[in-house]
Amino acid sequence: MNHLQHLRKDVQKSQVDIVGHSQDVHGNQMVSAVLTYPLFVHAEVMTHRMFARNAASGRAIPGKIYRDTTASNPVIPYALQKKHPGMQGSEYLPEELQKSAERYIRQHLEDTIELAQYLDGAFGVTKQYTNRLLSPFSWMRLLVTTSKEGLENFFNLRCHKDAEIHIMELAHKFRDKLAWSTPKLLSPGEWHIPFQEQAEELLHDKFSSMPDSETLEGDKLQLLVEVATGIAARTSYTLIGDMKGWETYKNIHDKMLVMDPFHASPFEHCTQCLGTEEYYTYGKMLGKDDKGEQIIDYGWVDNFKGFKSYRNILEKQWEK
Repeated sequence: MNHLQHLRKDVQKSQVDIVGHSQDVHGNQMVSAVLTYPLFVHAEVMTHRMFARNAASGRAIPGKIYRDTTASNPVIPYALQKKHPGMQGSEYLPEELQKSAERYIRQHLEDTIELAQYLDGAFGVTKQYTNRLLSPFSWMRLLVTTSKEGLENFFNLRCHKDAEIHIMELAHKFRDKLAWSTPKLLSPGEWHIPFQEQAEELLHDKFSSMPDSETLEGDKLQLLVEVATGIAARTSYTLIGDMKGWETYKNIHDKMLVMDPFHASPFEHCTQCLGTEEYYTYGKMLGKDDKGEQIIDYGWVDNFKGFKSYRNILEKQWEK
């Protein structure tokens, strides 16, 4: 059954922006993308452990801003199924009934915003609670970085006919966007850097004043990775095209680097291609062949194949 044919055309749906796509000499790929989708399917997205991810936090957004943002752009269900046994149904409410149901959903939204505002104003209840009251109507903004294998797993599960329709729509849109994306070919030792174009634009004047302004290596490359990592940490709150100065992101990187405990997740999005010999020093065991010899799938470092994360590099340095 094609569930997507039942999607309403008059409500906002998910958004996918690919912000980095690279390929090494072995054909391994890394993809970074900013995903926007209904918060009520976020738990399902987070079960995909091969994703490096940074997500918006309702705990960090001021209550009034969160309420105003949700009121102006709420999540309205893409399609409403009829009651059914089990996890997946096959029948959908007629369009007119869905629009009638939407009026009640929007009334519930207005009532919930009023409750959140009252708890905030009358009792001084923390935004950590009042913002969560609006979860059924809220969008989630998530930066993910993953390998080709991680995406194949995501698409196999979430494009399936038995997937929940909102995450199914996200997965199909992600797969379609990726089909039109051309990976940047990288040599051993080169870097996959999400937001590279935006970071280089921010650093243009700074780079011009540095030695060897035509090359991207040494201090320049390190600074680019640091700024891109800062952008990754702020992706949940910074719209593409609405960037701050590069110093802002460099400072974010530097502060996270010395946090105790280490705020590690933003350091997983910039990744370096494994060296030619290094590639065969990493791998995971797949079992044994008929002769009892171990079968090794080479090139795996943590969740990525052919690449090692900036986090992995830092933690190896700290171990010395």
